[in-house]
Order: sequence, then C-alpha cells, then structure tokens
Amino acid sequence: MTARRRALDTWRRQITLQMRIALVTAGLLLGLFLTLVLAMYLVLAPHLSAARRAVGSDSLFDATIGTLAIALLALVIGWLLAYWLAGRLLRPLREMSQRVTQINANSLDTRLAFQGPSDEIKQLADAFDQMLDQLQAAFDQQSRFAASAAHFLRTPLATMRTNLEVLRSDPNASLQDYYAMSAILERNLTRLERSVADLLWLAQAEKDMVREEVMLRPLLEDLLRLLTPFAQKHDVALQLTGATDIRVNGDESLLARVFGNLLENAIFYNKPNGYVTVTLRSESPWAVITVTDTGVGIRAEEQPHIFEPFYRARDSGTQHREGVGLGLALVAHMVKLHGGRVQVNSTPNGGSQFTVRLPLYGSGS
Repeated sequence: MTARRRALDTWRRQITLQMRIALVTAGLLLGLFLTLVLAMYLVLAPHLSAARRAVGSDSLFDATIGTLAIALLALVIGWLLAYWLAGRLLRPLREMSQRVTQINANSLDTRLAFQGPSDEIKQLADAFDQMLDQLQAAFDQQSRFAASAAHFLRTPLATMRTNLEVLRSDPNASLQDYYAMSAILERNLTRLERSVADLLWLAQAEKDMVREEVMLRPLLEDLLRLLTPFAQKHDVALQLTGATDIRVNGDESLLARVFGNLLENAIFYNKPNGYVTVTLRSESPWAVITVTDTGVGIRAEEQPHIFEPFYRARDSGTQHREGVGLGLALVAHMVKLHGGRVQVNSTPNGGSQFTVRLPLYGSGS
C-alpha cells in the first residue's frame, strides 16, 4: 500500500498543469453527459415500452449505441480542445519560467517586464519583479556591508602588523618601546572585539527579538540614571521631558540599546557645560522620542551617511574617538525592525537632534 501511494504521488507530481486542466475539463464534460443521460432516462422511462413496440428493440439499441459513440467522440474532441486551449493560456507562464531559470546572482537586474492584460499572470509577473527589486537591494546592501567591514577590519590589523614589524626590526628596542607597542595593540584589539561583538549582535538581534508591551518613560529614566556618571565626566547635563504614559510594542533590550547609543553619542560629542534633552510625546499612531544635544553637530553632506555601517563623520572634533562606526547603523536597523524610523536634524557647532518614531502599542503596526 505504501508503494502504491508513493507511485501515485510520483505520478501526480509529474503530471503537468496543462494536463490537469484538460483532465478536469474532460471530467466535467463526462459528468455533464451522464447527468443529461440520467435526466433523459427519467423523462423517457414511462414511454420506453411504447417506443420498443413502435420501432423495435434492435433499432432502439442501435440508436442508443450511436448516441453513446457520438458522446464519446465529443468527449475526446472536448478533451483535445481543452488541452490545446490550456496550453495557449499557460504559454506566458512557461515563458516566465524560462526567464526566471536564467536569473542568478550575477543577473539580478533582469526583470520579466511582462506586457499583457492585467490578469492574474501579469500580477504574478509584477510581484516577481518587485521581489527581484528587493532581492537586488538586499544583495547590494550586503555587498557594501561586506566591503565596508573588510576595509575597517583590515585597518587595525595592518596597523598592528606594521608596528610589530618595526619593533621586530629594531635591535635597540627598549622595554618602554614594548610597553608602548602593547598599548597600541590593546587599543586595536579592543576596536576589533567591539566590531565583532556589534556585528554578531546585529546578525542575531532579529532572530532573538521578543515583542511585548514596553513603557518608554521608565526605560528612558533607567538609561539616564546609568549614564549620569558618564555625563558628569564630560560636564554634560541630562534631562527628560514629555509624556509619562507612552507604550510601544517591541523588545525592551533592543530599545534600550537604541536609546543608549543615541544618548552616549549625544554626551560624547557634546561641549562642556552642554546638555542633552530627551523628549517623549505621542503623535498617533507614533510614539516620538527626540534626543537633542548642544554638541559639535554634523555637516549636511554627511547626515545621509551616518546610519551606514562603519561610517564616521570626518569632523575634526570626532576623530579622537575610539568608535567603530556601527552605533548609528545599529540604531537604524533596530528601529526599522520595530516598524519605525529615525532621522537627524543637525547644524555644525549648533547641536543635533535625533528623532525616533515607533508604532504605539495597539496601533496595529
């Protein structure tokens, strides 16, 4: 029995859609014919005896056989016509299938560009083209990310190798030189560790994301308390204003990372006696969180790039930071995972304002 089922399943998988349509059509024709025969029999049953006496049993039998033969011929012709018509209707699908099989990672810019009536086949072709657009964008983003990561990781590795070679080739190197070298190696290793940790966190965050009701006010208050010593060290004041009862649907740990990164940047890139203000408000269907600082600001031409991985503003006031250029990329990615968006408004030497919009809890997003 199991072997028969496997054989039947194999036959079902091998039969084409065109053949299925033809078989279904033939089945419908056969069912219609049998229904008509049954109806005729029910109508004529009271008169069959009189018909036999009038024309004879042999003539009635011959007429019945002839009718069945004509019906069978009509059934075969109907099946052939249905098979041919199904082939004509499915021709665009076969052409689409042939073009799709030719698309690979090196030809993602190919599109079906189906030109036909606005029916289900065109909807399928357009949906496939949209999928290719998204796939190509994802591949391009992945390629840029890989290139940026390779470029960034190569820099500290090259620095460490160069310093080691210089120290190794100097026969008069002192213990102090070795200490200085160890400090350089430690800084570069720290940057590498931070980069790898952020990359792993970025790769796993979406898989580990747990959505639940999150109260934003307590979350932000906790972050401000944790960052108060860091802010005092840089002579920066922190303050939180706005609504108190705003809830979003998200992962509390990821949102803490989002606002923690924004606050750390706002503190670090600030000026002495500066301040950072966090404002929380509701603009249905969004919860709007702004982080405003009085820091060095960001030039207009660099603002579109600050959310890209490994990008760091070239402002002279930021060159000394031991960052890796992933903080804001993580922020943008996490906010996007929550169905929100982040934007920046900044003026050089006039401070920056980062605005995060997240769907309100229960908004249906």
